[in-house]
Amino acid sequence: MKTKLLLIVLTALVMLSCSVEEDSIPEITEENMYVVTVAGIMRNTVSCGAGAISLFNMNMSFFSEDTEMESEHYGPFNYDGINLSHTSYLPEGNIGVTLTLTDFDPLDQSSGEGSGFINIIILISKYGGGAEPMSIRVHQDMYICYNSYPKVILNYNTQTREYTIEQEVFHFD
Repeated sequence: MKTKLLLIVLTALVMLSCSVEEDSIPEITEENMYVVTVAGIMRNTVSCGAGAISLFNMNMSFFSEDTEMESEHYGPFNYDGINLSHTSYLPEGNIGVTLTLTDFDPLDQSSGEGSGFINIIILISKYGGGAEPMSIRVHQDMYICYNSYPKVILNYNTQTREYTIEQEVFHFD
């Protein structure tokens, strides 16, 4: 386990040294690391008037101090009820995750229609314990509709243990 953690930390440090200014992100150590897990269910539904099952994809981007640390793409899925979760390790400070359903095409409004990510839970905990884990339920399920698609952004401050959830919906007519 320690070997895997060391590999993750070293990989993150190499990536950071190549892509950001030296002082913009704190050094990642076991003492300042947070574990962020996103879980939910990929769903294809008749919400929003959708008809047949569509292929659907999703992106999860994890960030620290406004710098993307990791981005994962999931899909394409073409069936319903897939349990999906991903865990990322981030340094303390202002951390978060952005969730985006990626199949909306304003030129083909049936593309991705009805696909969604539901029952979304985000768990944040201090690596190695020492602080009560924070379990955050995103109250709005995400669905692509015929004229819109959603994006959810969670921001969490590890010092104050306060968070905000922004739920953006992009509309096309």
